[in-house]
Amino acid sequence: MELLLGGLISGLVSGLLYSLLGFATIILYKCTGVANFAVGVLATVAVFAAYRTIDLVGFRVAIVLALVAAALLGAAVYAIAIRPRSDAGHLNLTIRTFGILLVVLAVLNATWANGQPFTFPSIFSTSNALTLGGVAIAWNTIGALCVGLVLVAIFLVVFRSTGVGLLFIATASDPEVARILGVRTGRLALLAWAMSSVVAACVGLLVAPTSLLSSDMLDPYLLIGFSAAAVGGLSSLYGVFVAGLVIGVVGNVSSLYLTPDVGTMIVFAVLLATLSVRPWGLFGRASIQRL
Repeated sequence: MELLLGGLISGLVSGLLYSLLGFATIILYKCTGVANFAVGVLATVAVFAAYRTIDLVGFRVAIVLALVAAALLGAAVYAIAIRPRSDAGHLNLTIRTFGILLVVLAVLNATWANGQPFTFPSIFSTSNALTLGGVAIAWNTIGALCVGLVLVAIFLVVFRSTGVGLLFIATASDPEVARILGVRTGRLALLAWAMSSVVAACVGLLVAPTSLLSSDMLDPYLLIGFSAAAVGGLSSLYGVFVAGLVIGVVGNVSSLYLTPDVGTMIVFAVLLATLSVRPWGLFGRASIQRL
């Protein structure tokens, strides 16, 4: 029972991190129609920036600077590499994100990541906070869960109660109509790139203390985060959170009782089964095209 409870708790935390990365993907996809495969490496650069400045400005200030750097880096990459000839088509833009990934990763490996992995200090205490059903829960786990829930709450408020959120929803529903009505979709896309980079950087700052800081530390999370986005539905901002939590719990519990490889296999089996039965995802809507 204790093993199951521990697996459920850690699975919820992992699932929330998967959901946030999937949400960072969906923000861009709904606004621009492009799946950003470079979001992980942009977030990793921000975490490396925090690591390199901790001794200069202190840990807390370095964390804030990392989030600011993530926003600026995401916006700069969009302005330099995506906005020019943005009418080239979604496939062209998606391939550009692969190019950004490879270029930024090569520069990172040749500079800050030389000599990796590094030990990154934890944002929260690593000591145990409480015991639940015989399972010791660390402050680090509670902190990661709280950060994830706060981010979810912020986005719910933004997308339901603010003008910017309503513009995002309008653009996501029909970009062409939104553009005709005067919505500045270019500015929204710039903001979406900045927001997605900040969300991914938050995940990176939570992952780095346990996974060690390296240029590829977010790769496993991104892979499953994309899966959560696909299972939840790329047209659903909320479905990704449900899918991420389910995938996190199922994968973690399966890894505990079976093996990590089997747990990973089950996660991607769920992805394949979902897309075979509902190609638009569990919470997505089928798109209708006129011929």
